[in-house]
Amino acid sequence: MKPTGYQIAVFASLFAVVGLGLFATSSRYFQSAFLPSVLEVADTTKVTTLEDRNLGLTFQYLKGPSGLSIRREDDASKKIVLYKQADRPAMTAALGAAVEGPVTISVSVASNPKKLSPKNWISAVTTPEYAKRTSDVKEISIPVGTAASFSWADLYDGETTVVSHKDSMYVVSVTYSHEEDSIRDAYAEVLATLAFLD
Repeated sequence: MKPTGYQIAVFASLFAVVGLGLFATSSRYFQSAFLPSVLEVADTTKVTTLEDRNLGLTFQYLKGPSGLSIRREDDASKKIVLYKQADRPAMTAALGAAVEGPVTISVSVASNPKKLSPKNWISAVTTPEYAKRTSDVKEISIPVGTAASFSWADLYDGETTVVSHKDSMYVVSVTYSHEEDSIRDAYAEVLATLAFLD
């Protein structure tokens, strides 16, 4: 018995529905196996150049969901703090409270009227991190010149690098919770891209 026109139409429709279902399933498999996920595409983290006229410097850092954010005391501040975007709640909670905040990178400018070398300037400073050194002060070379660097320990481990320019001393410090902390890579990037505006 030959199928009727109606039976052929029903069979063709059923075949089309099953075929589309298989295509959609295989397309989803292909996309998940070979293409980045929506979350990966949506991560807008990118290298950003900060130019700060108050500090008189510029440097690069990763900005975005898996990068860093910046906090300033005020518009005229000679200090900025960078922290992991993921640590924003902890940073907010620590502001104005007597609790330790998250790991950070700080960049600040201090006066150096005697034009001391970075190494001699460190020896003359008496703030806590300078007094809690866990390493000797060593001279290092960074793109803007000869700097001095040392490690220290408090609630977090830390490292500070200072470099002079005119009658100012530029101080870049990092705190970290363990040796492999990603903020240490960000600190190295700041030092590697640091440049003065004048």
